[in-house]
Amino acid sequence: MSAIPVPHSSHRPDTRARLESSMLWSALRVFVWIGVGYELLTTKVDPDLWGHVRFGLDILRSHQLTSTDPYSFTSDLSWINHEWLSELTFGGAYAVMGTDGLIIVRLLATIATFLTIALAARRAPQNWSGIAGCLVVLAIAPIVTTVRPQLWTLLFLAVLCRILTAAPRWRYWLPLVFVLWVNMHGGWIVGFGVLTVWSLIEAFTPSAERPANWLVLGIPVACTVATLCNPYGWHLWEFLARTVRLSRPDIVEWQPIWYKPNVTVPLWIAAVSWVALALRYAERRLPQAVGVVAMLAFASMRVIRLLPLFMVASVILLMGQIRKAPTTERQRLPEGRTIVDMVFATVGVLFVASPLSVGCIQMEGPWLPDVAAASSISAAHARGRLVSWFNWGEYAIWHFGPALKVSADGRRETVYTDAVLSQQRAIADGDPKALAALEQTLPEYAWLPKGHGDGARAWFRGHGYRIDVDTPLSFVAVRHDLPKVPEVAIGSAGCFPAP
Repeated sequence: MSAIPVPHSSHRPDTRARLESSMLWSALRVFVWIGVGYELLTTKVDPDLWGHVRFGLDILRSHQLTSTDPYSFTSDLSWINHEWLSELTFGGAYAVMGTDGLIIVRLLATIATFLTIALAARRAPQNWSGIAGCLVVLAIAPIVTTVRPQLWTLLFLAVLCRILTAAPRWRYWLPLVFVLWVNMHGGWIVGFGVLTVWSLIEAFTPSAERPANWLVLGIPVACTVATLCNPYGWHLWEFLARTVRLSRPDIVEWQPIWYKPNVTVPLWIAAVSWVALALRYAERRLPQAVGVVAMLAFASMRVIRLLPLFMVASVILLMGQIRKAPTTERQRLPEGRTIVDMVFATVGVLFVASPLSVGCIQMEGPWLPDVAAASSISAAHARGRLVSWFNWGEYAIWHFGPALKVSADGRRETVYTDAVLSQQRAIADGDPKALAALEQTLPEYAWLPKGHGDGARAWFRGHGYRIDVDTPLSFVAVRHDLPKVPEVAIGSAGCFPAP
C-alpha cells in the first residue's frame, strides 16, 4: 500500500517567521522617514549664525578677507577666518534669497549627506539598515537642523568614507574634497585623521584586493598638499595645532558625553553596540575600517560634537561588510509599502514638527538673546564699546556692529586669546577682580544676562553707569555721560534674524 503524499509544509513556519521579522524591521522605516522629514523641514538658529552671515556679506562687499577684526574692541589676535568659504556661501544665499536662501543651503547639504549614507546602505539587510537609519537620524539632528559650517564636515566625512569603501579609482577625487573642506570648516582635521589611520593600516595589511602602495600612500600626501590651498597657507596648520583640543570648558558640544548623560550616553552606547554587532556579523572585517571606527568611538566619548561623525562614519564603513541574507530568504515588501511608509511618516512629521519652520529659522533655546533689550540698544543708535556676553556677541555684531564694538563673541581663538575670553566670562559672572579692570577703559555700554552674577549689575551702578533697561532676562548699563537708552516694547523673537 503506497503512502499518501503529504504537501511539504515544513518550511512554512520559517517562511512566516521570516516574513514577520521582515515586516517588524521594515516598520523602522516609518521612524526613519519621520526623522528625515523632521530634519529636512525644521531649521533652528545657532548662536553664531548672525556672525556667519554678516562676515559672508562683508566678504561679498569687500572682495577680500581681513586680518583686522572690525567688530570687537578686545580682540588681540590676527583674524584667521578658517570658515570663510562657508560664510561666503551663507552670505551669498542670504543676499539673494534672504532666510529662504539659508534654508535651501542647509537642505542641499543635508540631502546630499542622506543620499551618501543611503548609497552605502542600499544593499544591507533590512534589519541592519533600519536600526542604523534610526541611530543616524538621532545622532545628526543637532547639526542638520541648524545652518552652520559643521554641515560641510558631516557631508565631506560621509563622502570621504564612501570613497574609501568604493573602487580605488574614486580616491583621485579626495584632494578636491579636501580643497573645499579646508576652506569651509576646521573639521577637515577629523577627516584627515580618518584618511591617515585608514591609509596607514591599509598599507601594512596584506591583501590581494589592496590598492597599490603608491595610491594608498600617495593620496594622503596629495590631500596634505590640498590643505595648503587656503588663504593662509601653512599658517592654518599652525593655527589648528595651537587651538584644536579635546576640551573647551565653556562650550557644551566640546564636553565629554557624561556632561549630558541623559541624552548622549545612551546614544553613544547604542552606537557602540551597533558597531560591535556589525563586526560580529560581518562577512569580512577590514582592519582599516575597524581602526577608524575605534578612533572615532574614543574621540566621540571625549567630545559630544564628534558623536554624529562617529555614527555616520561607522554606518558607511561597516554596512557593506555585514553578512547578506541568501537571495531565497529575502522577502519582498508588499507593493506600495514605500507609499504607505511615507504617508505615516508625513502624519508623524506634521505632529512632531508643528509648527513647521518652512521659511523660518526658529529662535529657541535657553541661550537666546533678550530681543527687548537689544531693540532698545538699536533704537538708541549706540556707538562705541559694548561689554557683551559670549553667546550674544554675534547677535550684537549683526544688529549693532561695527558702530558698537563687542567685548566677546563666538569666534573664540580666531580673534581672542583664552586670557581675554576668561576675563570677559568673569565680568559677566560679576567677578570683582575682572570688573575692576573695566575702570581703566570704562566702555560706553554693557549688556549682560541676569543670573550669571548680580555683582556685575551692582558694580556698574556704583561706577558711573545707569541701568537704563532692566528686563527679566538682562540689563543694559549706560555710562552716565551718554544719552538715555529708551525701553522699547517688543514681542517674541520669532525667526532669524529677529528684531
